Amino acid sequence: MQLKELIKQNPLSKFHYISGQKALNIYDFENKTGDWHFSAFWGGEEQKLKKFSLMGTGEKFNTNPFLGDLGVFEASKNLALMGKNFNCEIWAANH
Repeated sequence: MQLKELIKQNPLSKFHYISGQKALNIYDFENKTGDWHFSAFWGGEEQKLKKFSLMGTGEKFNTNPFLGDLGVFEASKNLALMGKNFNCEIWAANH
């Protein structure tokens, strides 16, 4: 399932967000990224988002009771600057 389809079925928020390698390859709110594999993880539309990459409410891994929304940011503008447009809010975790 492509990311756009997955988000339509399970909207993202501060408490349901992208994590893992995909999130680490998005510039954060300080315009920094912790990794340099952007094209490998966000390269083509044919790439599928793996289940482990979604965390929070309703997911197998949920750190919300411990961390709340600490480090979770709205990343759609950052992704657009990196050439990926989703036309919706994309919430992601930073380091």
